[in-house]
Amino acid sequence: MSHDGIRQAAVLLASLHPRDRAWMRRRLPAGWWTRLRPLLRQIRALAPADAGVLRDVLHEEPGTRPEPPAPDVLLAGLDGLSPVWIARMLTACAPDHRDIYLSGRSPSDQVAIERALREVPGSLPPKLAATLAHLVRQRGERTLMTEASA
Repeated sequence: MSHDGIRQAAVLLASLHPRDRAWMRRRLPAGWWTRLRPLLRQIRALAPADAGVLRDVLHEEPGTRPEPPAPDVLLAGLDGLSPVWIARMLTACAPDHRDIYLSGRSPSDQVAIERALREVPGSLPPKLAATLAHLVRQRGERTLMTEASA
């Protein structure tokens, strides 16, 4: 199970009645409870489990993706980032631009970014994706403005 999947499972389990949680625990594959228990403790320490809040945390609308920045803004926003951050930003707001972006990179950059893309989840939570899209747009616009004034 991915790290995000474990966190979501912990949030979901925290929202259950103790008897239901125990029932689920008995049915988990070996070793999963050991991974979930520390996260459950953290969730309980933050606040009492409110099913409505927990449902909102888990809720993801399929197909919602932030609008990607214009290509020049995207390129400027990604310039200088590590392969891992490039992979996150592309996944967040411009997954359809991956091949185009990679085609303009050196072969070693392509390999590093493709490796990072395999490690990043195929989709990100909507709020995280929106935040990353906003940040790459902001970074790209700032870079382009600086270059224009120089």
